Amino acid sequence: MNNKVVYVKTHFKPIYSKPGMLRSLLGKSQTGSLIHPPKQLEQKGWSDCEVDGERLAKDISNIVEQLNKDGYEVLSISNIVSGAHQSDYSTSDNSSYGLGYGYSFTEGVMVLAKK
Repeated sequence: MNNKVVYVKTHFKPIYSKPGMLRSLLGKSQTGSLIHPPKQLEQKGWSDCEVDGERLAKDISNIVEQLNKDGYEVLSISNIVSGAHQSDYSTSDNSSYGLGYGYSFTEGVMVLAKK
């Protein structure tokens, strides 16, 4: 029995905004997909919290298609989840505060196939 495991990396959504002076006059940034970038906007960076699901689906489809061409049958596709967190606590003479947050995101998927 020949098994194969393929890792498909997830990418964060690109951030687009209006170029130059128009950006400050006409609106804020927005996210989109590299597959269908918003028209008349330019990419300014990458989101730190939104995964590009459209691109991930396309990447998985390409891997499954290649595995099928190579004679493999996909048995399962499992997501791999990562996370990030931040916390802070501070005191002064008259006050104190604390904050914290955490979130998870799909880092990628693992495709298991059998020949």
